[in-house]
Amino acid sequence: MESVHFIEDNFHGLINGVELFFWSLKDFEDFELDSKARDFLQSLEFNTMHAPIKEIEYGKNQATAKTLEKIERIGKEVGIQKVVFHPNHIKYFQALLGKGFRTCIENLADGETKKGWQYPSEFKNFFEKWPQFGFCFDVNHGMANGAKPAEFISILGRKIEYIHLNATAKAGNADHNLLVESEKQVIEEIKPVFKLNRPMVMEVDLEKEKIPLIKKEVDFIRQFVK
Repeated sequence: MESVHFIEDNFHGLINGVELFFWSLKDFEDFELDSKARDFLQSLEFNTMHAPIKEIEYGKNQATAKTLEKIERIGKEVGIQKVVFHPNHIKYFQALLGKGFRTCIENLADGETKKGWQYPSEFKNFFEKWPQFGFCFDVNHGMANGAKPAEFISILGRKIEYIHLNATAKAGNADHNLLVESEKQVIEEIKPVFKLNRPMVMEVDLEKEKIPLIKKEVDFIRQFVK
């Protein structure tokens, strides 16, 4: 809830949506909105949620049922349009369908686990089997694996429903750099993403000292999406 207040206090009028991000199941279970945060989110055009990553495996279990119920409740309260899941934590995909929100999965960074779900061909095969799911294209994750955004767009362009827009300093480094911190070559590789005309989410740590940099990032992105 405090993060929503932070966004409203510092960026209201600069953005038209918020993604509620939850690292762990405990973070999500402890989360509630007060009336101030609820009113702010209701005033925005495009809100999304990143479902918990840690401490849960989505499938035929009580934790999944309770989590999806709460996601649906929050979604109705503040107009969550899409909820994105890390597919490597989904054991039973059917459990995520037929809810009161649009379910998306995203491409993952490699890391040390070699967990898959990294390249366009993997998702092409998945969506042929599960067309009910949407796709959130994480630009940083793709570039960290050495895949250019143009590759994802050429294969999955029509499935991309929204974008996690961050850059990466180099292949193999899922650092979620801001674009204003990145080299010109990286920006050139990302430019095809802007032509998709999809909603974009900046993934950034909300720290007071980063406020000027985040505002600079918003202005930088706007020059490409007028």
